[in-house]
Amino acid sequence: MRCLLTADLDLPSEGLRRLMRRLEVDVVKAGQLGVDWLTQTPTPSVDFVCAVLGEGKNRDAEAAVLVDIGVALGRRIPVFLILAPLRRAPLVLAGITQVEADLRNEDALELHLKQFLRALRRKPEAQAPIAAIPALSLESANIAHARLDEISQANSAIGVVARFERLMLDVLESPDTEVSALLATGDMGYDAALWANDASPILGGPVLVQLKLWKNASPHGLQRAVETFSAQLDARQVPFGLLIYHWMGKEQHGHLSSELSGARVVAISAHDLVDVLSSQPLSGLLVAMRNAVTHGVPYRA
Repeated sequence: MRCLLTADLDLPSEGLRRLMRRLEVDVVKAGQLGVDWLTQTPTPSVDFVCAVLGEGKNRDAEAAVLVDIGVALGRRIPVFLILAPLRRAPLVLAGITQVEADLRNEDALELHLKQFLRALRRKPEAQAPIAAIPALSLESANIAHARLDEISQANSAIGVVARFERLMLDVLESPDTEVSALLATGDMGYDAALWANDASPILGGPVLVQLKLWKNASPHGLQRAVETFSAQLDARQVPFGLLIYHWMGKEQHGHLSSELSGARVVAISAHDLVDVLSSQPLSGLLVAMRNAVTHGVPYRA
């Protein structure tokens, strides 16, 4: 695998280069290709371009990076874009894979880059059958429903929160997806990041997941959670947020009404999520949710 790295020379890219070597990716700069990258095709070819946009202090360097991205897109070469924390990408780059991370945080970069490379290395003929397979078998769905019912019967939500979170991560895991480890953010952010191989070119980044378990049904509490999560997403380069909730006691199936929707958040009950994933792959579900968010309408299964 060969990567063209385009970035401001002043940015600390050594950690990114170490990561590329560990992942068996050869990194080159445009000046090392042996040809004029803007007008000629290099041999051997470039498999993808890794572009880095920092805080925006060096406008000339960033202009060169944007030119390299344009050349890659014109040649249909995949682009992996790394943005400095809180940096907004130009609107013309919407749709390409974008990651918000500090270049010195190799662990965060590795999670994103591994998923990108996995999707890149997959053979086209292997994608079609996977895309047609539901994320959950009927047996797995029935087991998930039973485990949710067991959680509902517990005396206290405190003792079963970890069980609920683990169950939801198991439901989201599939050959088509990758889910990050749970993050200890409390109510100040998200609980996990979710990637779907077949949906990555459309989504352009990971979906952030927040898990909520309540002792009693509270539409007002759910509305507040949706609004808070939506506000937290405003500073992040992500397609949307997925809020999965479960009310203990009598579980309420059915989709939220329009007044319980957020501008960038799709909320769905755990039981409903299990039902949907027993009939379709997660990639298809995420694309449908993203389309609803893009058009400003509530998601409907």
